[in-house]
Amino acid sequence: MLAVVYAFEKFRSYLIMNKSIVYTDHSTLKPGKLPCGEFHHKGYDIAAKKKFFKDARHYFWDDPYLFRTCADQIIRRCVAGQEAIDILKACHSGPTGGHYGASYTAKKVFDSGFYRPSIYKDAFELVKQCDSCQRQGKVSQR
Repeated sequence: MLAVVYAFEKFRSYLIMNKSIVYTDHSTLKPGKLPCGEFHHKGYDIAAKKKFFKDARHYFWDDPYLFRTCADQIIRRCVAGQEAIDILKACHSGPTGGHYGASYTAKKVFDSGFYRPSIYKDAFELVKQCDSCQRQGKVSQR
């Protein structure tokens, strides 16, 4: 800990107006305890560290894919980027899609064996941009 403080004091002129991240688990490093106030302090919470390692237990790597064991004990492949958008479009407007709502589309992605943390948000955005779904609109159940 003393080495971090010494380094900040020694290289103060180089560090001013630059972002630098120092990861430490010392609880004594609190904003205001360091002698220099020009630096932006970003705290690293011990609870966040524990949560990260707890969440990491659910993932495993099988080259070249990352998999996640979900709460229902089903192993799903993690997807990202354009691949996730293509899967979402296939589940929404493909041959078995049917242009259902966002929640049902996200459920079909999960049932297909894929996982994405922001799948519900992405599905709502896709349905919002789908011309066919916007023309049909919601039918009143009254």
